[in-house]
Amino acid sequence: MLPKKAPVLGTGWGCLVCGLPSDGAVAVACDDCLALMDTQPDVIKEVIYGYASDKKRYSIAGLAEDFNHKNIPHD
Repeated sequence: MLPKKAPVLGTGWGCLVCGLPSDGAVAVACDDCLALMDTQPDVIKEVIYGYASDKKRYSIAGLAEDFNHKNIPHD
């Protein structure tokens, strides 16, 4: 789950608490790359384009619009 809007809306992550639609970008990463995200945020180069089962990717550099949880409690 990345803080950017997905290249194909309706195919990413969303939040029932916030009421966010499933428009957040998603990437598949191994545990080692995921651990590097804190110190090397550019380690992930591509996000899923459409559904994961479509096996298509899109450059993360092409994502412009931010997509984050709303500033409300998420307990």
